[in-house]
Amino acid sequence: IPFSDVSIEEKKEIMSEASKAASLKEVTSTTVSYSDSQSQEVILSSEGTSIEMNTNRVAMFLNAAASDGTMMQIGHNSIGGVKGFEAISDEDIEAFGRKIGEKAVRLLKAESAPSGRFPIIADPNLTGVFVHEAEGDLILQNDSILKDKLGSKIGSEIVNIYDDASLKDGFGYYPYDVEGVKTKPNHLVKDGKLISLLNSRETASKLNMKSSGNARS
Repeated sequence: IPFSDVSIEEKKEIMSEASKAASLKEVTSTTVSYSDSQSQEVILSSEGTSIEMNTNRVAMFLNAAASDGTMMQIGHNSIGGVKGFEAISDEDIEAFGRKIGEKAVRLLKAESAPSGRFPIIADPNLTGVFVHEAEGDLILQNDSILKDKLGSKIGSEIVNIYDDASLKDGFGYYPYDVEGVKTKPNHLVKDGKLISLLNSRETASKLNMKSSGNARS
């Protein structure tokens, strides 16, 4: 569904619906943001690369703040993807907003985590945050905990992590990176061992590796 076919009023109505659904008794405020874009990219290089990409991206983000008078907690989530407006309109907006409000309220009763070093089970969203540590530029800047860990065991044997920008569902899809490298599944952690990184051509050359199609500009 082209974004231009959807009125500003309809977009505002969906945002309002999400906000109202999240506004439970203990929720003191909500913040909703929406963005959509249509872009045309052309990549030309001296290697003979000639790529044209037409991309639609849409996202709606919702924060809900809950308070019991002494503590405040935040619930957050987002919907959208590299698609048309159907990425928003096909969602259950009421359920989307309500779950965020319920999460904020639920966190008011959560116990503080103990300090120390413990085994953890990370959900996919949190794992995605950790995977930033595998970026080649961060490693070269000495800003990553994974520096000098390539080939080392960093997790349980059951842990396998892939970065795959070629997957068409979600926010991270792109068929080629900005250097014209075609994207494909990149097995970062295999059976608990770090075996690959997120590289552009520049970082790959400095680390004696191949680009994984993760260049951005």
